[in-house]
Amino acid sequence: MGVYKDTERGTWFVQLWYKDIFGNNRKKKKRGFKRQSDAKKWEVEFINSLSLTSDITFGNLYKEFIADFKVRARTSTVETRKLIVYKHILPFFENFKIRDITPKIIREWQNMLLNQNYSLNYLRTISQLLSSIFKYAEKFYNLKNNPYKISGPIGSTERKKEFNIWTEEDFSIFIKDIKEPVFSIAFKILFLCGLRVGELLALTFEDINFETNEIDINKTISRDITGTTVAPPKTKNSIRTIYCPEDLVKEIENYKTSFYEFDEKERLFPFSYDALRRRLVSISKKCDLKQIRIHDFRHSHASYLLYKKVDIAAVSKRLGHKNIKVTLETYAHLIPKSNDYLQEVLDDICF
Repeated sequence: MGVYKDTERGTWFVQLWYKDIFGNNRKKKKRGFKRQSDAKKWEVEFINSLSLTSDITFGNLYKEFIADFKVRARTSTVETRKLIVYKHILPFFENFKIRDITPKIIREWQNMLLNQNYSLNYLRTISQLLSSIFKYAEKFYNLKNNPYKISGPIGSTERKKEFNIWTEEDFSIFIKDIKEPVFSIAFKILFLCGLRVGELLALTFEDINFETNEIDINKTISRDITGTTVAPPKTKNSIRTIYCPEDLVKEIENYKTSFYEFDEKERLFPFSYDALRRRLVSISKKCDLKQIRIHDFRHSHASYLLYKKVDIAAVSKRLGHKNIKVTLETYAHLIPKSNDYLQEVLDDICF
């Protein structure tokens, strides 16, 4: 046993050697125990933690991690994390023992991902999730040398704004080629109202106020392994009521009356995200427009409002952002003419 008496201080201490996750010999010393039994108890707990760290596989560690995460996060967030792990992390790491995962192995995994056609932001999301799993091992399995910390994250830590936008002209060309009313209305709401795709797909007829031309955004749809789930928005700021152009509201009303009968609580758009995305890709190619993502309609909407010098606070509230800072950090680079406008305003001052 590695428990010894410190005759000078009159206390007990633990001193022992162990192998870290890389197979290197390490010395551990812990002082200050008033009783020998306390020192022995700490030694046993430390040795047990080393055993767990050494023997547990990444797959089993992940099961514990996600079980703990489930009680602390929204269901939609948990399911999104699970999708990423099942697709990008478990196929590579699942059968490794934690002790056998080295920085070099993590680097190989990162390089494999870098060879795929993923955005840097998405790659960072994947990599940060792996980091969270290893941090869990540090906290609960006494992982002494976190290999992720040595390998480092994928790419730069500076976030790059990666999105494309369509102009009014681009959207006009696109929408003229959409023949089905339900898809035409969906894309118009995305472009003219700036909804998130989950908010769009969760809309029901009762969310549309045909008297005031407003849309009540109070829920969202998220994708998970089993399908789709309707849930409250992620933050309280996402719950909002926004103005919808009058012509678009009339179009929605005409679409509504085309039904022989309907339920006010029925979803306005009874199709999936993938169906919407496929329609976007096919029509964009047909019209020779640059390819954008569904979420880029939201960016296009915001950039159009800012270009037209709509107040940043109003834009932020319309988008359901947490605060104006989020809006500025996302879209500041899309309003280069603001300084020119500022100069015009100041030059108009005369006394």
